[in-house]
Amino acid sequence: MIAALPMYDWPEVQGVTDQFWSLLRDRLSAHGIAAPMHLTRGADPLRSLWSAPDLRVSQCCGWHVVSGHIGAAQVFARPVWDIADLTPGSYASVIIVRAEDRDTPLDRLLSAAVINSEDSWSGCHVFRHWLGGQGRVLERALVSGAHRASIAAVREGRGDIAAIDIASFTLAVRLGETEGVHVLARTAEFPSVPFIHGAGIASPLALAALKEAMAQDAAAPFREALSLQSIMPATPALYDKMATVAAKQPLICDIPEQDR
Repeated sequence: MIAALPMYDWPEVQGVTDQFWSLLRDRLSAHGIAAPMHLTRGADPLRSLWSAPDLRVSQCCGWHVVSGHIGAAQVFARPVWDIADLTPGSYASVIIVRAEDRDTPLDRLLSAAVINSEDSWSGCHVFRHWLGGQGRVLERALVSGAHRASIAAVREGRGDIAAIDIASFTLAVRLGETEGVHVLARTAEFPSVPFIHGAGIASPLALAALKEAMAQDAAAPFREALSLQSIMPATPALYDKMATVAAKQPLICDIPEQDR
């Protein structure tokens, strides 16, 4: 059996994530859903987890739902973030630059744009959407491999502008990794990163288990570390808007071959 919570599983929070998994595993068991003792980490690519026949519970990017990368897995829940001015069940990205570049023309910043991945909603496609609203196109980008790495690239001057999942950015702020970084804007909101379960599991039971685990007092360290508040239901249809929005923006045409 496989279970993973990979989307915000930074080393500094893996301890509280493991504690939360213990709570969730117990609640899954109480609802008749068998689950492994430990979370799986280090899967590459992540989509190998989502298509695994023995998948129990995981997370994926909303973009992977609409692009068909989760196989037979089913969307069943989404987080409610404890982050100011976010609609419950939604999230956004922040557009970041170095503080010294807050007044630099956007066209100049875009000559050194950074994305975490070509198939990331929060680090790539919503960035393209935001730029479209500014009358700009993301024509080229360096690929960092992760939101945390994108923040570091901008902070250290290896890139000039990036879009960062607001939950990842909030975690980076908490860990002291955003000194010298300025939030230029916040993008439009879209449904939060979904929780998924494998085939043969009843979504209402998985949702009940996740809600119960998240609400426990013992889950407070996990909620606080990741700025989580609670859990809401989710369905695949919630994420359809992502495909519509992304289709309206030109594809990135210039990514270094070694980054593909």
